[in-house]
Amino acid sequence: MENLQIIKSAQFGDIQCDVYSDNKDMFMTSEQLGNCLQYSSPRESINKIVSRNDYLKKNEFSSEVILTSEAGPRKTRVFTEDGIYEVTMLAKTEKAKEFRAWVRKLLKSLRKGETKIVGMTEYQRLMTETRAENAKIRKAQILTKLADQYNGTYRQILQSYATKELTGEHILPLPELPEKTYSATDIANMLGTTKQRIGLLSEAHQMKSDKYGKWFQDTTKKHHKEVQSFRYYENAIDVFRCLLKQSA
Repeated sequence: MENLQIIKSAQFGDIQCDVYSDNKDMFMTSEQLGNCLQYSSPRESINKIVSRNDYLKKNEFSSEVILTSEAGPRKTRVFTEDGIYEVTMLAKTEKAKEFRAWVRKLLKSLRKGETKIVGMTEYQRLMTETRAENAKIRKAQILTKLADQYNGTYRQILQSYATKELTGEHILPLPELPEKTYSATDIANMLGTTKQRIGLLSEAHQMKSDKYGKWFQDTTKKHHKEVQSFRYYENAIDVFRCLLKQSA
């Protein structure tokens, strides 16, 4: 039994009653059936009836399937039309007789085509939208938690994608990375000098500009404090090389 779809949602009192179909038979879940019969623990109470009446596990009366709900996929027992009638006969609640008459009338009208079968009820649409929104919220929460573990550029990127999950847009903009960048230490190591020397040359020749690099939010190793740091583009390396030769 695969691809069960809700074909009808109807009100039994104040309970939303869903009828599923596999294009051959009609079904109700144990939880829905338990709710309609007004058990305080719907699913557990129906399971007890099944355990006391082992014949109800036969395919003629019920089967276990995987259904997707707001909480995600889970194994659920569904009852055929005959199974529904059997359970209502075995149930001891005051609502059992009333529900049996109501559901028999509903299922008969569905079989005869007297009740319209819908492909997607308003209830289904709302449930689908709710599941999609909940999935987005969960993703955003995960990204936000990851962002809390970082500082600087990584945090900006993760926070930006978290807002995109919730709104569909990067409300918090992604940091611009037009090309690979290098720290003063990186360049010093390449050119065989010191970070301090690169810093002095940078200040003297106004190298901290859009032409040669970009400011980023970074974190100090010792104090874990967020500070601004300048990182240089590739074109700055040759400039520093020339400046070092001139000052040698």
